[in-house]
Amino acid sequence: MTAIDKGAPPILAVNQSVAGEQRTVVVYSFHGTLRCTTCLLVERGADEAIRGNFTGELLDGSLAWRSVNIRLPANQHYATEYQVGSWALVLVEYRGEAPGKWKNLPLVGELVHGDPDIFRRYVTAEVRTFLDNSKVITGDGR
Repeated sequence: MTAIDKGAPPILAVNQSVAGEQRTVVVYSFHGTLRCTTCLLVERGADEAIRGNFTGELLDGSLAWRSVNIRLPANQHYATEYQVGSWALVLVEYRGEAPGKWKNLPLVGELVHGDPDIFRRYVTAEVRTFLDNSKVITGDGR
């Protein structure tokens, strides 16, 4: 596949040029060191959905896409924080450097072995909804 399989740094990094409370949604593809068919399919389908439907958001830094090996010691905290096992697709909202709300996409495991178009539409809809909800500002400025 690509450098993703070799534990490479983020595919697209968060736009760090804006200081302060920039809101960024990160789509994490969590996986182990040994990549099974399912985690490769999840990552490939999610990559197609994200790159194909969120180019503007990726370019302006409001969305980032990362592949993370949760078996590496530096990344093991993700497994606990986001309640993931060997693989998962998780959306996390950041304000500056601080993570906030998050969502583990529950249907990924069911849909990934079916119709690829349905899987990509599911990922696209979940990311779009999460992004739209992340733009809502509450009374306390969050």
